[in-house]
Amino acid sequence: MVRTADRAADTPRRPQERPGSGTRHPRLDQTVERRSAAVRLGEDRGRDPRTPRRISSANQRLKTLGRSKCKIGTTSDLGTRLPKIYNGSSDPLELMATYPGGEDLERALHAWFDSLRKHLEWFYFFDVEPKPLVDRAVEVIREQRLEWKSKEQRKKEIVQAARSTRKAEQHLRLLGSEILRIQDLGQRVHAEAVRVLAWDFTPRTEEDGALADRVSQENVYLLDLLPDHLGRLLDDLKRSITSAVRAGVLSTTDARASSGLDEGTVEQIMRKPQAPNTGPWELIARWRAPLNSTDPLGA
Repeated sequence: MVRTADRAADTPRRPQERPGSGTRHPRLDQTVERRSAAVRLGEDRGRDPRTPRRISSANQRLKTLGRSKCKIGTTSDLGTRLPKIYNGSSDPLELMATYPGGEDLERALHAWFDSLRKHLEWFYFFDVEPKPLVDRAVEVIREQRLEWKSKEQRKKEIVQAARSTRKAEQHLRLLGSEILRIQDLGQRVHAEAVRVLAWDFTPRTEEDGALADRVSQENVYLLDLLPDHLGRLLDDLKRSITSAVRAGVLSTTDARASSGLDEGTVEQIMRKPQAPNTGPWELIARWRAPLNSTDPLGA
């Protein structure tokens, strides 16, 4: 934060020379000290000390601004930025304070003192010392984590949030559809294994025996893989719903609905601890049952 310093001496401004002798502007020169009238030979040239000398009001205002006009900006290289500010100003300047915070703090301070803004990054504090006010503003902004974001920044964040919401919905939808597909596949594999490889099936030829062995191996292998795959999908869906809700990307209702599964199934998936006799967990237990018994198919 940079402010203008007081000038050592401001000489009264003289009237601007205009065409014609003695020409004065009726408005611009009304507060400017008038030229002394011509003095005749033999008259006293000294000014009457009882007559108050009129000082330009512009000079008085300039000195007031010198104490309370400051620039609130941001830079990543203070050593390079300050000389540019000093060289571009007609008034003497001095560095008043620095605060870490970058553009976020700069926007916050600009919004905080917006009523005192005169031009871009310059603010007029009138007859009040600005540094204590700015120190207090920085303290409150940091304590309460206040943020003033530009229109472009808010628009960018809205777009990012919408994109995140779409990605979360798409991910949950894919997980839900994959869970339904694996459930349907597992049901068909289990039913086919029970039908084709029932214990009352007696191969009549060697080809029948070879086919029965091959079908048995394939179906038992699938029944061994499908429960694990379905269990991983259910855990992934549960974590994804929880993460989307905690991040504020989706509400609980929207996250559960995005999966495409019915509310009862989602409730069973999200329940802690897992209920092994309900929903998809019941399917997993049914598929694994033949692998844990003497009957390989559980017919």
